[in-house]
This record gives sequence, C-alpha cells and structure tokens, in this order.
Amino acid sequence: MPEDKSRPSTGPEKSVRDLRNALGGFVTGVTVVTTEIDGERCGFTANSFCSVSLDPPLVLVCIGKTSSNFSKFQKADHFCINVLAEAQRDVSQQFATSGIDRFEGIACETGALGSPVIPDSLSWFECAMHDRFDAGDHEILVGRVEDYGYGTQSPLAYFRGNYVLFELEKQIAGYPKHGGNFGVILEGPGGVILEETGRDGMLKLPSAPKLGTPEAKDGLYGHLMSLGIEFGIEFVFAVWEEDNADGFSVYYRGTASNTPETDRLKTFQVDEIPYDRLGPYEARLLTRYAEEHASQNFTIYSGTSTKGDWLHPGERAGTA
Repeated sequence: MPEDKSRPSTGPEKSVRDLRNALGGFVTGVTVVTTEIDGERCGFTANSFCSVSLDPPLVLVCIGKTSSNFSKFQKADHFCINVLAEAQRDVSQQFATSGIDRFEGIACETGALGSPVIPDSLSWFECAMHDRFDAGDHEILVGRVEDYGYGTQSPLAYFRGNYVLFELEKQIAGYPKHGGNFGVILEGPGGVILEETGRDGMLKLPSAPKLGTPEAKDGLYGHLMSLGIEFGIEFVFAVWEEDNADGFSVYYRGTASNTPETDRLKTFQVDEIPYDRLGPYEARLLTRYAEEHASQNFTIYSGTSTKGDWLHPGERAGTA
C-alpha cells in the first residue's frame, strides 16, 4: 500500500523540540494568571488560554506541573486571567521570571473574589475554580467567569517564540505602496542568502520596491519566487525612514528551506558574512543580526536612517 502522508510520523526522529516548533505556528495571545492564597499573591505567564462555554461562562488555562506556582494553584478556589495588551511585554516577562517579586511595581486592583487584577490589561476574567483536569505534564484549570472587563488596546501576541507587534505592523501598512525598499534576511540550510549586485563583487540582501503578495507574485514575494527560493517571511527586523523623509525601508527576518544553485545567489554562515562586500545599511543590519543570532532574542529597529529605538519583542515568554 502507498504511504499515507496525511498521517504525521510519531517515530523517534520526531523530537519534543520539533513538536514545540510545530505548535509555535499557532498564534496566541499572552495572559498572566493571578490568585491570592492565605494573603500571598502569586501568578504566572501563560498562552494556553481559551474560552470553553458561554452558558455557563467557562474558560480554561493550563499550568505546568514544574511551575513554581503549581502547588499554590492546587489550593486556589479562584483566579484571574489577565489578557495582556501590546504595551505589557515587560509584565509578561516579569511573571515568567523566577526568584523575584512578580508583583513589584504593578498596582493591582483586587477583584470581587480576591484575585489580583492587573491594570491596563486588554481584558480580564475573574473566575471561581470550576474544575481541574490532569493533562500530562500540565494541569487544566477550568474557571467559571464571575466578573470581567476589557479595553480597546492592541493585543500582545505570540508566534514561534516571539512577540508580535501589531502597532508596528499598522505603521508599516500605512506607508505608501510605492517608493519604499522592502528586504529580507533569509537564513537557509547553507546560511544567510545574499544576491550578487553585478558591481565589483558586491552583495545585497534580496529586496524590492514593495512587499507584494504571494498570490500576485509581485514585489519582494515575487522577486524571491523568481529566484526559486522556498521561503517564509516571518518577523519585522527593521523599519526606518530616510532622514530627508524621502523614502523608507522595511526589512524582515525569515527562513528558507532551500538555496537554488545559481551564480546570482550566495550563502554564508552567520559568522562568515563578508561585511566589506555589502552596502553600509545592510552591513549594519547583518552585524546586529549576527550579534543577536546566538540567543535568538532579536530586536526590532524603528526610527530613521541615523537615529531610532531597538524594541525587544523576541524575549521568550514562558510558564513559571
């Protein structure tokens, strides 16, 4: 019989890390779950949250059995799920860090059931404990919503181990459709992919005057397709306007599953990038990329061609 390719392999070649990578393709929000037990406040960051029922109003969240909060939540009869807004990345990180006072600097309100409610959250749900279910290395907490509130901010989202910045995406969407420069740092099996410029051995990152779409096969997407690269454009890496306000550039990070064998394309390991064969902007971009590559905690540059800020969306959230 022919192999049924619709059924995933579950053999030993499939690692836990590989499964995490696959699960990371599902975009989630980020929450902080809080409670108070015998006068002691505790909480943890989690992205395993969803609604269960509207009648009765039920939601669930998962807590890892290795979490430092696990034993405390075993005793809890109430908790609050705080859905974080985009501006609360620091709150997410604070509640994912062990050995600190996670509530330091956060002026929480106290909900009707006694759980801490984090101010400025996108939404919050104070729950009475409805049920618990054992689920492998986690426990599922099902809460009955007794009170809630919500705002209108942009959400804090999580995708493949990185935070997603919606406000920055809106800024990019507001740029003119023409007159820009859209490029990408693509890393494939052989390393970072660069193009020959045809001028004195100089190289450049793949780029085009507009982003385009995969469906229309135009712009940056169309250019990469024409080169025969199988790719995914995943995260913003740098956004800047020229100091004279004449033009702008947007560069992304992405991955490639192949590197076509052509004279036009060259690949270099991250520690072997020939910066002297690149233009000044691209040399600066790839220098930062190489510096942040080891930790995989990539920043996003936003500003002008000479001055700006480095945002830190790439710090990994966790459950602790």
